[in-house]
Amino acid sequence: MVNIMTNRKNNGKVKLNNKGSALVVVIIVIAFITILATLILYLSVMNFQMKGNDYRTKVSFYGAEVPLEELRVQLAIDMSEACEVAYANVMAQYDILIDSSGSTRMNAYSTAIFNELGSIWNARNAVPTGGTDWVEGIKKALNDTASDEYHVISGASSVMTCSDPDCGCAYHIIVMDMPSGTRLEFNDAEKKAILHDIKVVYTENSFTSVITTDFCFYIPEFDWSVESYANTWTDGVSTINRTKIDYEKCVVYLNWSKQ
Repeated sequence: MVNIMTNRKNNGKVKLNNKGSALVVVIIVIAFITILATLILYLSVMNFQMKGNDYRTKVSFYGAEVPLEELRVQLAIDMSEACEVAYANVMAQYDILIDSSGSTRMNAYSTAIFNELGSIWNARNAVPTGGTDWVEGIKKALNDTASDEYHVISGASSVMTCSDPDCGCAYHIIVMDMPSGTRLEFNDAEKKAILHDIKVVYTENSFTSVITTDFCFYIPEFDWSVESYANTWTDGVSTINRTKIDYEKCVVYLNWSKQ
């Protein structure tokens, strides 16, 4: 007679029938490994997507900086030309502009720089019909009057692209509207000039970066109190060598922000 009981007595002891337990253990282990592998794969995909998004965001951000850096270089060239003209003007009347501290010469120097910067931009902004156009001026400063690689437009601070729905330009440089004040402001007291409210919008691979900034021109410092010049001179303690001016450092970003 076949004993169908799952618990059997063997020599007075109860013996359990554990057939199939190994299969259950294997299934549990496989399920655990599957869950762990799925979790690792999910985290890997998420990390890959995050790195991809971060890369595209950085590409968009650095792309937005390109026209700003080109404009800053041109402004440094403008500053160099203005300083050259101003320096020549002050040197031509050096003996007339006399004071012990050199402030009179410094004031004349900064005023001449501001005048020359104003002349440069007045010429750059001039249009055949008369008046000034800052959009055309910025395009000329970027050497982009023909190719339209950088689409320069004017508009409010909320403007992100031009009104043309078919425009496929990746760059939009917005010369933001100014309710008051002047675009290129000169501050005689602080010896600096500010080009206000320039915004760059750059889109690539559906990622958009927006940078808004002003540009600040700083007047390079000279010791205008000395009465004679040489390649080296002494201040009574040590010998001082002439140094060259890095005009690119005279133009910096001001009120810079990124979206």
